[in-house]
Amino acid sequence: MRLEVNSSFERSFICDIEENGGIMRWQYERNSRPEYVLIIRAPYEARVSLSEIVSLINSNPEELVEDKVLALTPDINCKLVRSIQGRGGVYKVTYAPALYAVFGCVYEGEALAVYDQESARQNICRVSAVVEYHVEDVPITVTSGGLFHKKKIQYNFSKITVKQSDSYIDGALFYTFEGSPNRYNISKSMLGTPIFVRWFNNERNPILRSDLEGYRVEKR
Repeated sequence: MRLEVNSSFERSFICDIEENGGIMRWQYERNSRPEYVLIIRAPYEARVSLSEIVSLINSNPEELVEDKVLALTPDINCKLVRSIQGRGGVYKVTYAPALYAVFGCVYEGEALAVYDQESARQNICRVSAVVEYHVEDVPITVTSGGLFHKKKIQYNFSKITVKQSDSYIDGALFYTFEGSPNRYNISKSMLGTPIFVRWFNNERNPILRSDLEGYRVEKR
């Protein structure tokens, strides 16, 4: 199947794209439905060039066929899906963080024309990876001294458990304390395993944060 880019902008197919809970949805422009949609997945901060994507597809030794993921580069793949009846489309996101772009396609002669869109806001959706974590107080009391001079000291500890995530990369998250300049990276091997953290002079539980675009933390 050979693809061609139609960048006249005289016709638009996709509008109002959004993602919620791992499900991506979009609407079709009124009275304008494509025969197929080309779904592209790229890195979260990437800028999609449709002409470059189509060139990669046409030069790929493996042919683009319906409902099959085609790898174009180590970071970019695509999938051709037949447009179903209705005012919009739906697609289950399988990887995040990532950028997803949806383009309408129709046959024009012997080639499948992929329609570029003038406004990327209409057909591009950046999907964040949501990493969930739980914090539990686990104070530890230590008794010291002799029989008649026992002294009990309580040390404040927290148990952090970060939920497993296939797309997680080392250091995407770190834990810190409110008002503290110190930060401690969390590696992928630490996911799913309790992390015990001592509070020292802090009066509040540790918190998890991320500086990487495309990652979002949620406390459970």
